Formats: sequence, C-alpha cells, structure tokens
Amino acid sequence: MANHIALRFLGTSSQTGASRNYSSLLVKINNHAAMVDCGEATQRQLLSRYVGGDDRIGSIRHIFITHLHADHVLGIVPLLLSMMGPTGNAVPESSFKTPRVEIFGPSGLRALIRTTLTLCYSQLSGSYTVHELLWEGQAAYPNAALTSVQGTPVAASAPEMDASLKGAKLGALRFIPHLPPHENELPGMDFRMDNESCSWPNIASVGGVAVSAAPILHRCPTVGYVFDEPDGASPVPQGVIDLLRANSKQLLEQQNIRNPLMLLGKLTKDRVAVELPDGTVLQPPPLSVPGRRIVVLGDTYDATGGLDVASAEEGSEAESHASTGPRGMLALARDADVVVHECTNAAMSDRVLAKGLKVEKRDEVRAKALLRGHSTPQVAGAFAGRIGARQLLLNHFSIKYPAPTSAGGWTGPAAKKENEKRRAVMREIEEQATEAWHASLRSPSDHVAKIHEQSARRRRAVATWDGFLYRVPRRDEGDEEDKTLSEHDGTPSANVNDGGEDGDDEDDDRASTTASSIAGAREPAQTAVPRRSNGSGHRGSRGNSRGGGVARRGRGAARGAGLPTGPRSSAT
Repeated sequence: MANHIALRFLGTSSQTGASRNYSSLLVKINNHAAMVDCGEATQRQLLSRYVGGDDRIGSIRHIFITHLHADHVLGIVPLLLSMMGPTGNAVPESSFKTPRVEIFGPSGLRALIRTTLTLCYSQLSGSYTVHELLWEGQAAYPNAALTSVQGTPVAASAPEMDASLKGAKLGALRFIPHLPPHENELPGMDFRMDNESCSWPNIASVGGVAVSAAPILHRCPTVGYVFDEPDGASPVPQGVIDLLRANSKQLLEQQNIRNPLMLLGKLTKDRVAVELPDGTVLQPPPLSVPGRRIVVLGDTYDATGGLDVASAEEGSEAESHASTGPRGMLALARDADVVVHECTNAAMSDRVLAKGLKVEKRDEVRAKALLRGHSTPQVAGAFAGRIGARQLLLNHFSIKYPAPTSAGGWTGPAAKKENEKRRAVMREIEEQATEAWHASLRSPSDHVAKIHEQSARRRRAVATWDGFLYRVPRRDEGDEEDKTLSEHDGTPSANVNDGGEDGDDEDDDRASTTASSIAGAREPAQTAVPRRSNGSGHRGSRGNSRGGGVARRGRGAARGAGLPTGPRSSAT
C-alpha cells in the first residue's frame, strides 16, 4: 500500500479568472503523480508556490484526460514542452525508446497532440505516447502514417463515424486530421470498452494503484477515472518478530542471514511462507486493510452515464441489465473514499446575492446547467450519496463563483469584505451539496456499511480552490479525524501536507503557510479523509475486510503486483 495519497487541485474553474484556473488536478501516490485534465496554463499553476506547492513537473508520468473540450486539454502540449523541451545538449538515444509520459483519453486525443506538435515545429528531448479509450463502433486512430499508393506518407482528414456511444454523448460531427506520427511519439494502445461492465478496467498502474475509467454524460464523449489501491497487509505481530530473533543464531549458521528481520520482506512484500530452522512456518499476514478508492469525474450532468438501473425506463437497455447490478461508473465508484464532482452552476439565496440580482429557483438553474451538460450542487450530492461516498469535493465552478482569495492573498478592509462575500457563496454551495448528499445516502443493514454511512453523515461537501491539497489517509487509520471535517465551516482552510514526496519538513511548513494565505490567514486545519472503523464487510464487488489499528506513515513507494490490462485492440 502507498504511504501517501493526496489530491492537489491546480485548476477549479470552467473558465479562467483572477482567482481560478482551468481544470486540472494531481493524484499524488508516494513519489508518483498522475494528472487528470490539463487546461490552459496548468504548467504555470505547477510552478506557482501558492498553487503547486512542493509538487514538481518532473514527478508526472501519467496524464488522464476526461474529454476534449478546450478548457481541459489546451495545456497538454505546453506541459510536454516544459517536461521535455529542447535542452541544447545531446540527448541519449535511450530517452526516446520508452515514453517519458503516458497520456490517456477519448478518441481524438492522439490527433490533437500530434497535430499541434507538428504544426508548431515542436521538438522534444524525450518521447510520449497516447492511449485512446474507444467505444464500440469507434474507429481507431492509426499510430502509423497513412500512405499513398506509391508508399509515401500523406496527410488526410476524415469524418468521425456517427456511432452510438454507450453511456456517453457523441457531440458535434468532427473531421479528424490524419498526420504521420510526430518524431517524439511512440505507438500507443487502443482500449476498447468492456461491454459487459460498460467500463475500461485497469488501463494503467500509477505507483501500484490501478486506474480504470467509465463513461459519463456530457455534451461530448467523456469519462471519469477511478484510482483503486490494492489491499494491504496487517502489521506483523510481535510474536513473529520474537520467533525470528529466537532463530537468529541458526539462521546465521545455516543460511548466513545476519539480520533475521530481513525475512519480514518475504512475508510482507513477496508474500511467501518462511520456514525457520526450528521448524516453525511463518505465513504472510492477511490482506485485511482495504485499499483506498478515489473517483475523479470530468464534466457531467449525469455521472451514471444513463446506466443507472434504479431510474431506467421500462424496456430500456439499462432496465434490461437490472438483474446484473450496476454498471459503468456506478459499479467502479461504489464505496468511494472521496469523489471529485463538478459543480458549475448553483441557485443562490437572496442572503448571499448582491442587491438587485434575481433569485433563481433551483429547477431553473438545473435546466440551464443541463443544456450545457453540467451539474448543480444537488446533482453532485445525489451522486455522492448514490455511490456511498465518504467525502465529496466540488470543482469546475462557473466564473460567477470566484475563490475567496486570489493567489498570494489579499489585504485591506475592502479585500476582507469581498472575501467574506465569496466565502458566503461557497459556503452555501457546500451546504446545498451536503444536503443532497446526506439525503441520498442509504441506510444499510450491514454493520460496517452502517458505520461508513454514519461517518459520511458527519461530513460536509467541500468547495475546492486552486492549490487545495486533500490527503487521503490509509484505511487502518481510525475515524479520529472525523471531528476536523465535521467542523469545517464551508470556507477554505489550510491543508497539512503529510510529508510529500521528499519528506522535507521545510516544504511541509511552506505548504501549510501557503494554504493559510490562500484561505485568508485562517487557522491551519487538516483536511483529510478518515478511514472506516474496525470490523469486517465488503466493498463493492471486491470483498475486502476491514482492518483496525493506527497507520504509521513511512517513506518510499509501495509497489503493487503486476496489473492485468483491460480489453485492447492491437496497435493500428
């Protein structure tokens, strides 16, 4: 299991403004970082100490794109140039044999990056690869160049096939340019949707954490991503350590093992039995600590993808699958530790609106949001409750809802008054989402699920801002942090970094100070997702049991076993 998983929000707006940038966030897993969406100026956000904190461009090895709207993708090529810009020095040939970064997303992403790099005369000092997520009926974009009858490479443009996309909207007709591969592009894979589950399972592994995807409804083909940490072993009992030490003399004489505790690695990492000289056979500790589940959605007005059997119309495709249970994002995201859901529009009450502005009804705002394929606090909260999420984080706000401060903080009475107004707006958005979330939570009969549900009811939705850091504690950490989040008042508060990638205490202090300045110099408060209480039970279809105890944070990456890959077609 990973020692450290956190979310760093780099952009939280649907449009750029003085206080928020376009969509992007990092999923930080030990010293690995995966980016979800990359709007314009994302690389600038990473370089800002007020937003990027101690995160570095060099730690990013995976980029996951939810959809191809401009506010989610126009930062990709600038980020690639920041990662692998021309150095002026000779670059080893080995740098081009394996990709420096792997990029995942819907059809058209390969063409977008290839075309932009080619037409801008861009050269990189390393290689990249693009893997596309394809629905049934979607044509694969070629990795190789199209050629003429004479065999010479040609450029072409072809209309996209008018296919019906399960769990998604096709969007406007596109003509996709076909250019030869860029000189720094390595062939990528084409992942075909698994029709039974309506998802793309296990498309990647980031620091030992499996990444899957599922379709969600927006105005164009859109997906959400789920990060599933593997289950972890319980702490090794003291009795096992005592047995190893009791056999230390024989282990040295018979196997030349000077430190008997070195055998703990075979039990915990290799997970093989160890026979001691006295005949005792030590078994690996049980995998009783369930892994964490993080859900990051793209723009959507329905994260179920229309595959929710509970609300399906009679005779529909979703209704016909009622006997097989949830599919798509509902199945992947069930029992999530944290879900990141967009909240573009909201109906505000007269107590937070400026004088003279019209008070809109919630159904009016919902109808407007639906026309643009977006969500309100009620939609976000209802989905969080539907999947039994433990924590709800909101992002992708309209420019009408600026963050309480801009990067670096403000000073003076006028700025303070403006910030109070902004805080009041974000607080109301949080309250609306929390109300819908708690109302949608189900009351399970299972004891452990009941504890999970009760814990969720003590928590509030959080409206994020650029630079917001959210640490996800391990599952064997108790609920002692529930009090912190239950007292969250709906305004930005400082985040506590639990060591980051390098464990630099100075960076930790800076992260807290930075977050405090963004929050208007509020008192530092840790924002983290506490784990479930002790017990046993299941989580989705994985059948995990609950572990107890208190985790000790360590250093270094926890590497998981090899992951199976999802359905693929051969590279074309």
